[in-house]
Amino acid sequence: MTEPEFYDLAAFTTPVRRRIGAWLGRNGFAAMRDRLVALLDGWSDLGTADRRLSDFVASFPTDREHRWSRDLAAELLHFTAPDRYPLMTRWVWDARVNTGVLREIWHTDNNVEPGTIAVGDGFATFATLREELEGFLQTNGVFRDLAFYADLLCAHIYAAYINDKGGQYLHADFCGGAKADSMAHTRRLLGLDAVDSESGRTRLKLIDGEAYVLGELRRLSS
Repeated sequence: MTEPEFYDLAAFTTPVRRRIGAWLGRNGFAAMRDRLVALLDGWSDLGTADRRLSDFVASFPTDREHRWSRDLAAELLHFTAPDRYPLMTRWVWDARVNTGVLREIWHTDNNVEPGTIAVGDGFATFATLREELEGFLQTNGVFRDLAFYADLLCAHIYAAYINDKGGQYLHADFCGGAKADSMAHTRRLLGLDAVDSESGRTRLKLIDGEAYVLGELRRLSS
């Protein structure tokens, strides 16, 4: 994978594209490529998925500005082998802050503290969620491309949450502060709003603050 090819992919990863440019500008693509190789080494062994994902995230600073590392790793695994890896991004489920798609469809009983779901964010959780969603889709007549229809269903569920509850954090990550139509958040979560079809400019911000142009060949980092 070349550096421009990686930027082309990152432009379609919503939680990543607004923040990753600064890290790449300081550290260079070679440092990122080494991390990607380690993440995907042994990709067919699902038993090591949690370890490889955790090691990838741990290779970045543990602060708010680098939380995108989890989303990047999750999307790389998912779209490398969508039938093996469920989408494990924070907007699907973030156990640390108890928010995501899982929360929106979770049913609790009277013995569960309101606002708290005691479920981890490891591979098993996301695999179980996807199995249930794919079962729902099949029951309702969807039998092809289940992995991607499950992504679409998750995005639409969380988009409804953003529309209803979106505050400053959600608007900064997904909305850019602008009022959008009812499907805009669904498209943004899936990265489908990444490119201006006329100019080729993307929503990926480089270290100098400029928008990356899809397929641009100039050197992107120092």
